[in-house]
Amino acid sequence: MAPVALPVCPAPALLRNDSAHGAWLTVDLAAAPGDGPLIGTRVTVEAGGRRWHRDLASGESFLSVHDPRLHFGLGDVTTVDRVVVRWPDGTTTERTAVEPGRLLRVSR
Repeated sequence: MAPVALPVCPAPALLRNDSAHGAWLTVDLAAAPGDGPLIGTRVTVEAGGRRWHRDLASGESFLSVHDPRLHFGLGDVTTVDRVVVRWPDGTTTERTAVEPGRLLRVSR
């Protein structure tokens, strides 16, 4: 059997997204020191008669880690009707009439 050499790192590539731009909302969760972990928090966004869910999870790999912010692609939505955060301890925090296209920080 002959040895095979494979490149460890392929040549870098520059990617460009030419898709249509839509509304978005990114939720940044925060807790006071000592309040416990936020892993398992579920965020629900309701807008334009639709609903999106994201769960805060942890994970990492060699030289990488998950972004702790939760990003929602909302399409043609002009306002977010409601954002509901269900914390791991079962309590909830709600925001209404949120403007899309921004980073929304929600504290427990």
